[in-house]
Amino acid sequence: MTGLFIFIKTQIVKRIIYLVLPAFVFITACKKGEPPATPATDQSKTITLSIDKTINDSTLVLKWSKYNRTNFTGYQLRRTSYGFTNGFYQSTSITLKSFTNADSLTYTERNMPYSDKILYSVSAFADSSAYSNIITYNRPNTVFLQALFSDALIDRQNKILYLIYQNNGTITAINYATNTLIKTGSVGVGVNFSGIGTFQGSTELYVPGNDGQLYIIDAATLATKEKFATSGHINSVYQMDGKLFVAWTAASYGDNTTSIRVYDRVTKQLISSTGYYNNTRLVWLPGTNYEFIEETANESPTQFQYYKFDSSGLSLSESTITNYAVNPYDVSILKAFPDGSRFIASSMGYVFTKNLVQETYIPNYISTDPNAKFSDFEINSAGSVIYCAEASDRLINVMSYPSPKLLKTYNTVLYPSKLFIDGNQLICVSKQAGGASGYYIDIEKFGL
Repeated sequence: MTGLFIFIKTQIVKRIIYLVLPAFVFITACKKGEPPATPATDQSKTITLSIDKTINDSTLVLKWSKYNRTNFTGYQLRRTSYGFTNGFYQSTSITLKSFTNADSLTYTERNMPYSDKILYSVSAFADSSAYSNIITYNRPNTVFLQALFSDALIDRQNKILYLIYQNNGTITAINYATNTLIKTGSVGVGVNFSGIGTFQGSTELYVPGNDGQLYIIDAATLATKEKFATSGHINSVYQMDGKLFVAWTAASYGDNTTSIRVYDRVTKQLISSTGYYNNTRLVWLPGTNYEFIEETANESPTQFQYYKFDSSGLSLSESTITNYAVNPYDVSILKAFPDGSRFIASSMGYVFTKNLVQETYIPNYISTDPNAKFSDFEINSAGSVIYCAEASDRLINVMSYPSPKLLKTYNTVLYPSKLFIDGNQLICVSKQAGGASGYYIDIEKFGL
């Protein structure tokens, strides 16, 4: 029995020595302070891609390592770019070039797309395939703007667009000459149709809040300078010569005869009031002295009102009409002609004189959709050309007036939303359809 125990013990010791000794030899073979050596990789199975040279912001020289394998058939250089395609911001991948020579190891990218982020990779094919690392090139001076907006104001002197998102009161200021974001701000509540004006040498935004407050915003900083309550839900506002012309919805329906109110910009005191209906939009007629057009919202049939005030803000004359053709829920478009003699209402393009006589409508010659609508209009200074933004197509129709005929079309990158004329340029704020977290937008410019 003792002999058997000694035999078993001897075998266990041998097994321990057999297992431990190689590890001991390996450890003692390493130099002090060095990690254990890792097995060498087969370099013939890998490709390293890099930017060898940047010639300018849109021209690169790409370089990759040689693929040393038998039965080589070729390299394939791939590019993925991010930008606007078919009206959306999305990625586009293409095979940039194929090579059949194993010594072809460089490529000069000269036709770089307008993209803020571009990815490159190389694949090699032989008796086995290999794929390179992916390199990313962030192209300088390439910006894709994002902004949620439902209304827009323009400051032509300073080349600034103010995009206003009425749902939460966010304001985005963009330099439309350089297509760059200036800053964003917010009044923190939902808002309605805002106005822009100059007071005591400063440009101001007049933003009507759903909380009954009228916010006066410094256009340069987007900070709130002042605010005051008007005792009702404000729908639109316009500032002229130190007076604020406000369309508001009274707390009780019987107060609709005071739904148009004029306030002193400095004292905030009420100067006068008039009106016919609650919940309306008020628009100034350019080239006139204190003449305005008002359109009802959510009132069926649609009502239009004309108002004229004197220089002190007192109402001089009023008139109203009922129109069954205009959609009563479509007040986002109410644009006056530059001379104030006419205005366009609704996405169907109905044209009225300031005497509230319907003159004609703007036909949609381009869209194949029988229910196609326009998203905005702009009119040249002579009133002889109307620019019509298609709501569901990436097009702007150019129409003659007063006899509407299609003169030409402009193709837009995204869907046109708001139009403005500045000198000899048509400024189009276009956006992609949809987008839960934010719209990609583009400021497109067309020579006139």
